Amino acid sequence: MDNNTRKLLGITDPNIKFSDNWLLSNNKKQITRWSIMGTLTYKPKACPNCGAVNNHSITKHGFCTVCHPFGLFRRQPLDLKINTQRFYCHLCHTTFMATSPLFDANTSISKALRHEIVLRLTRVESIKDIADDLGISASTVQRTVKSLANQITNPSRNYLPEILCIDEFKSMRSVSGKMSFIAVDGNRHELFEILEDRRLYKLFNHYQSFSRKARENVKYLVMDMNSSYDQLVKQVFPNAQIVYDRFHIIKHLNDTMNHVRIHVYNRLRRGNSLDQKRARRLKHYWRLFLKPFEELSNRPYYEGRYFKREVTSKTILNLMLEYDDELNATYQYIQELVRCYHHHKVHHFLELLHKRIPGVSHYTSHRCHNLFRRRAGIKRGLTFAFSNGQTEGFNNRIKLIKRIAFGYRNFTTFKTRIYLIINHKITVK
Repeated sequence: MDNNTRKLLGITDPNIKFSDNWLLSNNKKQITRWSIMGTLTYKPKACPNCGAVNNHSITKHGFCTVCHPFGLFRRQPLDLKINTQRFYCHLCHTTFMATSPLFDANTSISKALRHEIVLRLTRVESIKDIADDLGISASTVQRTVKSLANQITNPSRNYLPEILCIDEFKSMRSVSGKMSFIAVDGNRHELFEILEDRRLYKLFNHYQSFSRKARENVKYLVMDMNSSYDQLVKQVFPNAQIVYDRFHIIKHLNDTMNHVRIHVYNRLRRGNSLDQKRARRLKHYWRLFLKPFEELSNRPYYEGRYFKREVTSKTILNLMLEYDDELNATYQYIQELVRCYHHHKVHHFLELLHKRIPGVSHYTSHRCHNLFRRRAGIKRGLTFAFSNGQTEGFNNRIKLIKRIAFGYRNFTTFKTRIYLIINHKITVK
């Protein structure tokens, strides 16, 4: 093998010698595997067991053939079959084998293949697909993931970000609390940490382990409207202010509108044929209730299934609002809140939440009263530029990681893949 071929394959160790017929092939399970045959030998400087300098005290002790998977070449598996020299130390009466910078100790795969495995683990791929593409077993990839798990560095107990975005996600059945916890650095938009259990006493014990100075550094806690997190702020973060995510505010209003619409639908579908027809319209055109009225289309089209005439989206909505006074009053109220939300009229938005509107359903009044109780966090959410959008994006990627792998049984493996794919914080040694 000439030097150019060595550089191309990455086999640059001068202690490995190759004969003229250095390439062989064999069929295994109907797959052709290529093998590069070589010999690794040199004169050791000292014994790795006792540390004695080699003054003719170490002699050669035969060879041992070791097969190192080397990855794929032209879509076919490639192995390095190296006749590795064994040595015998006459001082400590132990044997050892020759080593090479191409391979790690106590592992069969080469360093180049390990780097390729780690690179593929940073992509959203299943372990089985990675193993098939690289011509190795799934257990080899699993062992690589477990070795990387030890390199996940826990955050320093002396630092917490000034803006901490928190949320939960459904991880695994084996998790005690059924849901896991995710925290994101709001300044850097990076994953800060993942905890197995999101229950309040677990979070309290975890963040109490941080220094007082680190906990005082947290100024804003961006989250959804989970009441348990409110208690966490009061007990753990003395200087933090709650900021409710804008997405959850508008989602709260949309859920309220949907609840009232479904309530009217259930009442109409048990009535006469006319009421049942109206109920079907409410079910089919549910999206119109959630859109701002100004964004509805004025383009006329023929609707032959439910109206049998030319209509527009605004016409359909106005006709459906006539079915129930409570539905109409709730829609007008929610629309006014949505307008204030989009135009950043925070003061008017809070006034409407506190105001009692005649004709609005009791459920709507109750939900808006709950929002008004959280007016301080809502005001900050509508005023500041902070958002939980990055956290929700990470949650979406976590769901994709689970779906591609058809689930995980070990949380450590699951957490390692999340860190590799989202943050790439693990380095290959």
